[in-house]
Amino acid sequence: MACIEMEECILNTPFHEFATSFLPLYAGPEIKIRIGSASHEYTLPKDLLCTQVPYFKGMFKKEQFKEGIELSATLPEEDGVVSPRSFEMLLQWVFHKRIVLGDLPPTEAIDAIIEFARLADMYNIVGLESSMANNLRQIILTDKTIQNSVFAKPPDQNTYYLTSEHIRAGVLLPEGHAVRKVLASAAVKGYLLRDRRQFFQDIQSLPDFAVDVLGEVGLALQSLETEKRGMSFVDPFGGRRINLAG
Repeated sequence: MACIEMEECILNTPFHEFATSFLPLYAGPEIKIRIGSASHEYTLPKDLLCTQVPYFKGMFKKEQFKEGIELSATLPEEDGVVSPRSFEMLLQWVFHKRIVLGDLPPTEAIDAIIEFARLADMYNIVGLESSMANNLRQIILTDKTIQNSVFAKPPDQNTYYLTSEHIRAGVLLPEGHAVRKVLASAAVKGYLLRDRRQFFQDIQSLPDFAVDVLGEVGLALQSLETEKRGMSFVDPFGGRRINLAG
């Protein structure tokens, strides 16, 4: 049962069916999962985790595997994918179908979302791509740091918090992934207005991202209009009409 299907079922199931269909998932046998060192160990309801995450269903539901017999597993940390942070985000999604980032700084929050998206992709979890993409978009658009600061020339908010490391990690997501698409969409305005030149120079070595950006640029150029001040286009990320003169 996919995550999004599980969420819909829980929300729409009458109370008497909920008690018999879903509560047992929180009871029953428990499993222990360690991330890297033994200092990060989690005790979790086996049936709930296996129902929500296909990766763990294959690991714990088959007794021919060591993990299925011992009901424990150690997941090696993998830079940018598997970490205590991304695994705890996964647990929050499994239990509550949402991610609360708290008061993380924007750059760190973006990093966390990309890392979690890669973990979910590796574990074949579906139904959360759009939610993570929307979270990413809101982090970038709603932060007030730029508006509350004084700049000789206001920077491009769409890419202000994006780093080349974000892009390098993002393009490792599958082509067409919603989070990857948001990253490309955010770069359109800065690309067309020639803002943050160093940022774009740093990512020139990523042809896959260049293809993503050019695809979004093509969509933006379909909205070109001639005005008194020159040509303008609709920014696909923020939705505002932008003059090409800046």
